[in-house]
Amino acid sequence: MSAALGGLLILPALLFMTASVLKYELGVPFLYDGVEPLLGRLDSPVVLLGGLLSAAVINILAVVRLDCRREAERLVGTIAIETRGFNLIVLGISALLLGGLLGYLFLENFAPR
Repeated sequence: MSAALGGLLILPALLFMTASVLKYELGVPFLYDGVEPLLGRLDSPVVLLGGLLSAAVINILAVVRLDCRREAERLVGTIAIETRGFNLIVLGISALLLGGLLGYLFLENFAPR
């Protein structure tokens, strides 16, 4: 369930970045030109970054288990990561897309001119 929801949340960013890379870096405009009216509504930072962050948080909560207990006057904590394949795939894709968007924002705004 959480992997499917995360997959839906990363779709706008995945579509935007794939279409943009194909058009502006590789010179293949067919995907960008075909979905340009849709991209006009989906290229908001709230939609792109919010969807990626939401997908990451939902899938982190689905695979990570935290435990904290006292043992012999010590506080012992454990972090367990469950191997749920689809959740980890969605988490990895959202991390890559988030890194790509944030890297682009940084390079575009702080590059010497």
